[in-house]
Amino acid sequence: MENPKPSQILMGHFEWSIKHLADSLKRPPSEYYQNAALQRLSFTFDLAKKTILAHADESGNSLSSASEWLNYAKERKWIDDLALWEKFFNKINLMNDEKKAAPTKEMYDDLALINELFGSLYKRMLESIPKSPETYG
Repeated sequence: MENPKPSQILMGHFEWSIKHLADSLKRPPSEYYQNAALQRLSFTFDLAKKTILAHADESGNSLSSASEWLNYAKERKWIDDLALWEKFFNKINLMNDEKKAAPTKEMYDDLALINELFGSLYKRMLESIPKSPETYG
């Protein structure tokens, strides 16, 4: 049996994280659960990025900037609205930067939409990157 590629392993983790982000939306909107949901959002976005970068690397492409990996996903028809993804990428970076005012309330209000985007991204990526049976998800 061939060893799974990093992108295949990451797909299982990405799927798991999307499911848990959806679960976090079912929690009461207390400050604790909002913060937990935003942490899950950040983690899920990071997994999406890592999976795209791993696939690019496996395909012989070296990507470094956000615009490069988002364009890579767009070229493969994994995402439709590049501007929307760039907007969320920038907001997540602001949210994760402790030195800047984080748009946490706005991000929390957008979580359902963002989770739908992750779900769509995952399904489209799954056509090109089968997840490893050795991963959970």
